[in-house]
Amino acid sequence: MTATIAGNPDTGGTFTQPVPFSDGQAGHLEQTGGLGTNSAPGGQIGVGNGWYSYNLGSWHLISLNIECETQPGGCTGAWIASELQWLKKDLAANHSACTLAYWHQPTFIPANSIAVPEGTTAKAFWQLLYQYGADVVLNGHDHLYGRYRPLDPSGNYDPKKGIREFVVGTGGETLDAVVTTNTTTADPTGNPNFNKENLEAATGEFWGVMGLTLNQNSYAWDFESALKDPAQTTGPDSYSDKGVGSCHGPVNRW
Repeated sequence: MTATIAGNPDTGGTFTQPVPFSDGQAGHLEQTGGLGTNSAPGGQIGVGNGWYSYNLGSWHLISLNIECETQPGGCTGAWIASELQWLKKDLAANHSACTLAYWHQPTFIPANSIAVPEGTTAKAFWQLLYQYGADVVLNGHDHLYGRYRPLDPSGNYDPKKGIREFVVGTGGETLDAVVTTNTTTADPTGNPNFNKENLEAATGEFWGVMGLTLNQNSYAWDFESALKDPAQTTGPDSYSDKGVGSCHGPVNRW
């Protein structure tokens, strides 16, 4: 399999799909699992916990599992502790120019929804990602589109080291309204105007899709609406949000 990495001089714009790390492309598996080869087939050994990482051109991509509520110890026990230990080790070994992590429930919430334990627990992901210089976080869960300005783990604006969070949950279910003031969500700062101050773009009126281009030392996003919610009888018939961001590089880049 090949794919295009825009502006990547190291690979001429293409690369071969990387072999997963020993943790496994489909989850955190034991050393003898994974894809294997034709002569030595691999296979799933042990329980897949759903976290893994891989390199894509100049990017390091990290898949994290925040579905902790039903795991041993819940969202404060041994299961989530082992994931955090793995994440810290993975980030410490990362020397890529750019780093992106993705999981389900967001820490910073564009909708006026009740904070869930998973989203609150994911702040621990943010703390490690921020410490090691990550650039982008992708989330879902809320049925809307939202883009925050670069933030630190406590929700403070940080244009130098901050991580930009995207929430893209516009795939088909009933849409959620975007809330910017007097929100009851668990904003880390306790500021009722947190979203008004930090949410750079958002819509809960359209289903759609976001394209993300991973450049050598930057990224570009392009959210385009596909269908307007029939309940929305006023306003524009389409929505678009485009932009670019620069990578600040990990703390241990070579």
